[in-house]
Amino acid sequence: MKHVWNSPVLCCLLLRSISAAASVSQLADKPIAGDSVIYLDGRFTATYLKPGPIEGCAFINDTDYNHGETSEGSSPAANHSECCQLCAHRGGCAAGVFWENTCWFKSEADLSKPSHHPGAVACVLQHGPGELLTLKNAIVPGDILTDLENEGLIGDPWYEMNFKNTSLWGSGIWNYSTTMVLTDSDLTNIQNYLVTGSDVLLVFDGIKMGAKIFLNDHLLGMATDQFVRYNFSLGHAFANTNDEFFNLTAGSNTLVVSFDTEIDTEGRFMACTGGWDWAPYSTTAVPGYRTFSRGIWKSVYLVTIGGGGAAIEHVVPQIFYTGEYPAEPLLPRQHGDFKVDVIVKFYVP
Repeated sequence: MKHVWNSPVLCCLLLRSISAAASVSQLADKPIAGDSVIYLDGRFTATYLKPGPIEGCAFINDTDYNHGETSEGSSPAANHSECCQLCAHRGGCAAGVFWENTCWFKSEADLSKPSHHPGAVACVLQHGPGELLTLKNAIVPGDILTDLENEGLIGDPWYEMNFKNTSLWGSGIWNYSTTMVLTDSDLTNIQNYLVTGSDVLLVFDGIKMGAKIFLNDHLLGMATDQFVRYNFSLGHAFANTNDEFFNLTAGSNTLVVSFDTEIDTEGRFMACTGGWDWAPYSTTAVPGYRTFSRGIWKSVYLVTIGGGGAAIEHVVPQIFYTGEYPAEPLLPRQHGDFKVDVIVKFYVP
């Protein structure tokens, strides 16, 4: 349950509460303020099933992908077999479409938009068995490209044409996992959600690109907007599931954020991510939109709320000048008054 209070009187006290919570964590970020805030930032383990070697193409007659999209480029080709070979040797190419002695290159994202095109032959790359790639020192907050570069697996993505070498991040599923420790008190707060109004919130301040959040292999929810803070009530999940409370235990529990390029974010991320007039356009995309890297780009933490308590989600000050419109810099004690409204948003279990 959420409550909104609009009160200038509460401003000082609430800001002090949030500042106190931040000082305890020794981080500059301002988290949701509850009874306690425990950060999960730091080292995560990132895994990715790397596609196996290219073994050829599947040829599909009368088929095009993302018809009319030509940004991936093209090359002359004598036949569909040559088109397959050209695609296999071109970074970011997932399929070639052979049409009138030309091979049109298509990205992984283009494959989600098939269309009927009489006479065209789609040459979709086929891979052998894949290999599991593991990064044990992935960092949160952070992103996939930075972790890959730190491991020495890719070069600087901004150097020359490195941004087109997308074999490790352009498609497929990356999983970021960590151990989430719950205390006996945390479990009690979760189990008493409906009785005493206690709770534990799992909070993601920022997840870039579509992702699913799993707790002990059970789906907790999804993230599809880079700019939204996602709060997951573990008490609500417990009260509304028959999956044995997600198998939560006092001690270690497994948290996984699974990034999947097939999740449609409807463009809810920074617009210049996939390129702009001052930057090259990327060859990677999610359905319908160009993008680049992915990652948990802001903090992750647990917020505990005792019985009958509440958490402060947001404090939004709005400052209005009530004097005449100034035509020059305001001088101390020689100007009109200011009106300050403070909107406070609470989470109440």
